[in-house]
Amino acid sequence: MTTREELTARAANIVEAVRALQGRLLATQHFGTPEELEEVGFLTLRFAGMEETIALYCEVLLFRPELSGFHPSAKLIPRKQFSDKISLFTGIMLACGTLYDII
Repeated sequence: MTTREELTARAANIVEAVRALQGRLLATQHFGTPEELEEVGFLTLRFAGMEETIALYCEVLLFRPELSGFHPSAKLIPRKQFSDKISLFTGIMLACGTLYDII
């Protein structure tokens, strides 16, 4: 049977081995180069700007009296997911085209 000191020594060795392995993994793995991270940040900001612009267009178009019944509330648009905003914008554009006989 092992003694308490032997168990403590084994546990300490396991912890030391895991720390050494973790240190090697952290040293070899990296998330991305600064240029790659800068590009990801740029794309994220551009996408957020595009999403905000689409939401703004939807809100502005829904203030028109002839389209006011198209969506229950323009205030809820910024909280919607991007795909829902795109669907709403597409629907509004089709409604405008039909209303003004553009399509």
